[in-house]
Amino acid sequence: GGVGTLAQFERELRNVDAVVKGVERVMTFIQASRRRYMETHDYDFPTKKSRRAYMTAWVANYEISDFIRAEPEEVRQRLSFLRFNQYPEIGSAKHEERERMVEEARFGGGKKQGGKSDAACYDVSAGDSMFIVETFGPTERLLETPAEYLARISLAEREPPIAILDLNGHFVCSIAMPRGDGGDKSEPTLYVLNTTATRYIGASGGSGAMCRQAHDVFVLANTDGQQEGGIEDQESRCREEEEEEEE
Repeated sequence: GGVGTLAQFERELRNVDAVVKGVERVMTFIQASRRRYMETHDYDFPTKKSRRAYMTAWVANYEISDFIRAEPEEVRQRLSFLRFNQYPEIGSAKHEERERMVEEARFGGGKKQGGKSDAACYDVSAGDSMFIVETFGPTERLLETPAEYLARISLAEREPPIAILDLNGHFVCSIAMPRGDGGDKSEPTLYVLNTTATRYIGASGGSGAMCRQAHDVFVLANTDGQQEGGIEDQESRCREEEEEEEE
């Protein structure tokens, strides 16, 4: 079926028991993966402190990717992961994260070492891309530039996606509704479901750039060429739906 309505998603996300169960399943998967890596790379973790640091480190893009790739086809093919190209950070990366960044080398970002959302790291004239679209099916997992993704997927094949967004320090789920939400708002809309008090849409840094890119790729590109407005107008069409924290 389709992705449903925003109201349906909100009801599901406010089911605390179901959300906690899902989070526990993801974290169990990631913890098991990290333990396996430490077992085969014990020389990298000689102390209890180093092992604890690895087990409690921030969740990495490749770990989210691995979890989705292990999901059933009917789940993973409905998901997209809009990621920052991390190759500018390869010099400071460690352990499995550094090993896995190699697959991002073709997207450039080697102009200088720095943060993944720093435009100065990318040579646009050489084809470098700050953003990577990762898809998971139906037959294979792909990493593409936004332009490659849009060129490969025909308009007829683009079901409004559920997209995970890398906000350079936080991850959120977004829902693209190119034809509106079925209610009073009929304009193309990107809904960002956020669990923090920070407002990412319209931000001046990497998080704002990621939201705008998601809106371009998953919303405006699906409106059959009826794209209007500049960046300011695009930002105004994004709606940030903040989940109320349950007591």
